[in-house]
Amino acid sequence: MNTASLVAALVLMAGVAAGCGDDSASSPATARDNASVEEFCAGVAEIGRSIEGVEGDKPTAEQLDAIQGAAADLGEVGTPEEMSDDARMGLELVVGFIVDSGSATTVDELSSPDDGLAEDEQQQFEAFDSFIEDSCFSPSGDE
Repeated sequence: MNTASLVAALVLMAGVAAGCGDDSASSPATARDNASVEEFCAGVAEIGRSIEGVEGDKPTAEQLDAIQGAAADLGEVGTPEEMSDDARMGLELVVGFIVDSGSATTVDELSSPDDGLAEDEQQQFEAFDSFIEDSCFSPSGDE
């Protein structure tokens, strides 16, 4: 899988995830923070593989289950120690959105971030996205 397809898939999911935050203050990231980069990137890749199989307007129930399972697994893997707090919060936004996605979630919804995105959530998403790009892919764009 190349960088562009995996990051695009995660950006689609994360864009909506970032728009789904509530107005309450952010709590500290709760994901484990001692995962290896390899463990973390394998979890990211699994989400990408799950999303790649979606064709049409929305995932089937089986596809959504696979995507949600991969996201929950990534949440359990946690983050590498060197990941910033903002990136960790970005991970939690993405995992939370994916795991809570209902069967009515469409590809269009996933590709249209909310215009009312909170500034802190945007920073968290961007930090998460940057960490993935910098840590999970070789310069050639392949895993």
